[in-house]
Amino acid sequence: MATGNQSDRGIRKRIRARHSKSRKGCFTCKGRRVKCDEIKPTCGACALRGEPCDWPAETGSQGHGTPDRSQDGSNRTGRTQAPRDQSKSRAAHPNSGPSPHPLQFDIGASGPASGCSTPRPGQLNMVDLQLHSHFMLHTSKHMSLNPRRQRTWETVIPRFAMRNEALMHLLLALAGLDYASDRTADQQPPYTSPDMESQPSPAIADPGHGHNHTMDAAYLQIIIEHHQRGLEAFRTELANLSSANLNLVFAGSMLLVGFALASLRIRNLSDEHPQPGQPRLDWIFLIQGLCTVIKQNWPELCMGPLRDMVQYGYANDDWRLCPRDTLRSVSVPVRRGCSPRLLAFCRGADDALTQLVAYHESLASRQRQILAEQKAALDILETMYMRALYVVRFSDEGRESPLDVQADLEDAALMAWAEFLPQGFLDTLAGGGVCSTLSYVILAYFHLLFSLLESFWYVKGGFDGEIVKIKELVDTSGEGELMSLMQWPVSVIAVS
Repeated sequence: MATGNQSDRGIRKRIRARHSKSRKGCFTCKGRRVKCDEIKPTCGACALRGEPCDWPAETGSQGHGTPDRSQDGSNRTGRTQAPRDQSKSRAAHPNSGPSPHPLQFDIGASGPASGCSTPRPGQLNMVDLQLHSHFMLHTSKHMSLNPRRQRTWETVIPRFAMRNEALMHLLLALAGLDYASDRTADQQPPYTSPDMESQPSPAIADPGHGHNHTMDAAYLQIIIEHHQRGLEAFRTELANLSSANLNLVFAGSMLLVGFALASLRIRNLSDEHPQPGQPRLDWIFLIQGLCTVIKQNWPELCMGPLRDMVQYGYANDDWRLCPRDTLRSVSVPVRRGCSPRLLAFCRGADDALTQLVAYHESLASRQRQILAEQKAALDILETMYMRALYVVRFSDEGRESPLDVQADLEDAALMAWAEFLPQGFLDTLAGGGVCSTLSYVILAYFHLLFSLLESFWYVKGGFDGEIVKIKELVDTSGEGELMSLMQWPVSVIAVS
């Protein structure tokens, strides 16, 4: 075994020697002997592992992104605050470009991540083969309830991934999260190499479900590694965007969005953050950066091989033509196709939205700019809620299965709300005080839209957890009216 390990290390050294070395990486990556993408203030590798990202002192001719360091070399920013501070700084200072940042995973670091899924010479990479097989046989068939979009996931996106390494890494990362979800928890654990079998396998307990979910830490590291490598290569495609690679970038964007949504629950379960009640915002910034690129090339995408992914039958404002009382009614034919959770939403959505808007208007004497940003978000929230009520009330009454309603809700593009949130509203989340807490309440009402989509594995459970986090944050504020406004979304997710 020792001889084999020495051989592996020799191989890795020869591979690294082919690339130009940079001495500008962070101390953490240097200590781990992994490649650093040199993104400041927190590089991709440190962001993924939830570790502090310390940088060498820079000379006056270098950039200005290095954190302040004291004379003894220590970082002035507390180590345990890095993940939370990063999310808040992005809310206050959005990225200057559309390049997406890695998501934050807080997992124990038990050794170098690079190469953990790399087979020995002459061996097939059984983990990656299994992940690819799982995507083709399972993940691709459960990304959409719309037949045309499902066909795109099953055929078009895998075909693009076979021609592009970035997309293949992103595809394998998404398949890995699907494999790790509760829906496949009763299957055998994935194949592991002899090196991986010696690593500990901590149990991850999900209090919101009836059984414990166990996932090997090394397996989770493989998922993160595929995400990181895919994102690094995807940035290159994004930086060289043209009509030649536009569809590849769009396919990669959809894989990244799926991963961002699916990762919420896994990250919450494995969270070692010192303040686990802090809601996550990084996935919103990732989605918004990708959507900026999509909007700029919308006409071309609508005529390309992925056109079915941008066409949604109920994504319109037809609900404005209906009396509000009509949308509030839940008749017997409508109830037949609705899940208990969706019925709970329909019965209380309009009243809860009205109360939320009324509370916002009662703060009119306070910071006007913040209230204007919140009003813009509330308008988007109203549109999404009314679309949902319109679908439940007026889509095909001959439906017999909740899956039919879920498919119609998907066709209303309820998952797209994060794309439309104004940057100014996201900035209010970092402000503190009652206005900031109200913004989190509004965000919880948005999260509830994902919680209604119970048939989609990549959003199931994750946003319930985010709503609970926001409830804890609001309870800590002691604002009685805001605490009252949080009771309704919490009561809806309590219905199963």
